[in-house]
Amino acid sequence: MEHNCDVTARSRYGSKATAKILAGLLRGKFANGKKGPRACELPEMVLSELNVTISYMKAWNAKDLAVNATRGTKEGSFEFLSTYLHLVKSTNPGTITDLHTTVDKKGNTLFKYLFFAFGACIDGYKFLRKVIVIDGTAMKGKYKGCLVAASGQDGNLQIYPLAFGVVEVENDAGWVWFLKNLSKFVPDEEDLVLASDRHASIYSALAKVYPLAHHAACSVHLFRNVNHKFKSGGLANLVSKAGRAYTVGDFRYWWRQIEETKQECAEYLLKIGLPHWTLSHFPGNRYNLMSSNISESLNAAMQKAVDNPIVSMVEFIRAMLMRWFWCRRTFAGKTRTRCTPEIEELLIDHLKESLNCVVNGATDWIYQVNDGIGCEFSVDLEKKTCTCKVFDVLMVPCCHALAAGRIRNIDPYTLISRCYFVGPCREKYKRVVMPRPNEKDVDIPEELTEVPVNPPKTKRQGGRPKKRRIPSHGEVHHVVDVGSKFFVAITDLTNKLFEVGNLFSMMFHLGGQHRRVDIRAIWSKGEVVD
Repeated sequence: MEHNCDVTARSRYGSKATAKILAGLLRGKFANGKKGPRACELPEMVLSELNVTISYMKAWNAKDLAVNATRGTKEGSFEFLSTYLHLVKSTNPGTITDLHTTVDKKGNTLFKYLFFAFGACIDGYKFLRKVIVIDGTAMKGKYKGCLVAASGQDGNLQIYPLAFGVVEVENDAGWVWFLKNLSKFVPDEEDLVLASDRHASIYSALAKVYPLAHHAACSVHLFRNVNHKFKSGGLANLVSKAGRAYTVGDFRYWWRQIEETKQECAEYLLKIGLPHWTLSHFPGNRYNLMSSNISESLNAAMQKAVDNPIVSMVEFIRAMLMRWFWCRRTFAGKTRTRCTPEIEELLIDHLKESLNCVVNGATDWIYQVNDGIGCEFSVDLEKKTCTCKVFDVLMVPCCHALAAGRIRNIDPYTLISRCYFVGPCREKYKRVVMPRPNEKDVDIPEELTEVPVNPPKTKRQGGRPKKRRIPSHGEVHHVVDVGSKFFVAITDLTNKLFEVGNLFSMMFHLGGQHRRVDIRAIWSKGEVVD
């Protein structure tokens, strides 16, 4: 068919490309949680694909309409939230949800708090080590809020999300409400450890909801505070070594170094309380979790969703957990070792170190072990302890225990805590995080829809919301130019490289005493590692 329009008519066909039409064409680029192109990128994209020139404002409006069509509007998302939670619970039995609302002076129901924990995550908690990390991250959507989360670490040293919540702000009331819901399946016990940053509201909430549990401070946040407060070169590194020391003797050595460097810093740390931030003085067992890095990593994984409408954000988290559980369940099913791969690698490292140890027996179970650098340790294979404290804290045999076990002809795997075996790891991910059904296929109770939930009265100020995280005090980034190569050395990156802490460390002799040095010590001196 031949067109009979004249040139004048044909030159105006671009005006038919309204924002609504463009949104329909671009909708697929923002579906399924995809970030999609930015508004400033759309004019060039539309020109190359459709041969239509559009303004930036039309591109912005088209993107806004496309995002609303795929993720829902901010206001409509709050109205749909009760229905969505019902849909999720219908296919995920055992899921705990709680939607807390308030009523304003006009009688409108306003959103206040949200808590949700999937049944699959709840069932896996009994196979976890009892160390829970809690943290929050600011939501970047139209309405103010904070996404809080509680997570643990599985036997393969991977993040295991337990529960999530949305609160207006990180205050006492919000944290108390979240922790009360968490206590429905994480009971308050004396052997429970909750780790977090030193937020005053978290301290207050833990004292009310978890009075029996032990509270551990995040070491990374503490080191940043020391670096910012005292601005003394190498001081934060000394505090890091003192905090991560396994034995009291090692701690005292580094503590003297801190006092000699900055007495004010030592007084500041004493006010915090040594049991609160040191591994050697901690009354409970925090294993290798010296920081809240697993929560920081979880927040980074959810970074794409924190500016989405609330239902879209929760659905993003559900889909993420569904994918994680499937991948880890598949990986655990293919694992043929008795322990998880990370622990197997750790055992191999300890086994190599044990070859240089000399073992002398005291009883059938107690041995004196001399390592290759002249240090002596006492190992009790029956109680599964060693004076180096690595065996006691990690519940994984150290090199001294492996050397003694070899003389006693004991299977090394009998010395390892049950939580590190592949069997419990498979049980953690045995349950499936199911997709939510279609709203049209499920009977929705009338009480969920008769009272619509409105957004909270916490709108943001004008202007474009910030997308990048604001660095903490003492978190400094340095760019180092070495020849033709550029390296970015982050001063606290070394604390995030290995959550295992001092596991991957080298043993050497300093002044006739046993010392422990790891890769963090190298990075903190400013040396460039390719």
